Amino acid sequence: MTNDQVDDLVAYIMKSKATRQMTYLELSIQLFNGQFSQWVIKRVLHRQGFRRRVARRKPPISEANRLKRKAFAEAHKGWSIDQWADILWTDETWVSGGTYRQVLVTRRAGEEYDLTCVVERYQRKRGWMFWGSFAGHEKGPGIFWEKDWGSINAQSYADHTVPIIDGWLQLQQGLGKKLVLM
Repeated sequence: MTNDQVDDLVAYIMKSKATRQMTYLELSIQLFNGQFSQWVIKRVLHRQGFRRRVARRKPPISEANRLKRKAFAEAHKGWSIDQWADILWTDETWVSGGTYRQVLVTRRAGEEYDLTCVVERYQRKRGWMFWGSFAGHEKGPGIFWEKDWGSINAQSYADHTVPIIDGWLQLQQGLGKKLVLM
């Protein structure tokens, strides 16, 4: 493979999510009409620092929210571990049965969060919703959404999580910890 072909291959891989996810054989067929075996493509890419790795999965985020998160991170980058430990962090996730497929991407070390190397993970409505919290190195309360609570909307979410959060914060305050909810 010539240096120009190697450069074309690297540029092609880095161009999009779809090309990052192509197998070595697909790359050979798409770019070189199958002229090179998958083993040649793999060897050439390894020399360029590329490996096949499991793609990072994260929920999609709007540009506005990305900028807000970045501003928050920059405003708090000087915080101490003790300051971060005073925050009660909460989040929810959906757990569902069924098959799980790992998506592989071709990337270099340090590129795991490049937008072309990340697979967007969308929330599923089927399954079980779990809400949980933590502060510092300690687990906070958590709940599984009960089916008889009905569908999840802003009101029902608040009805079931706010009392738990309030109770936990009061308990921690009684132990001398003043947590801030994030």
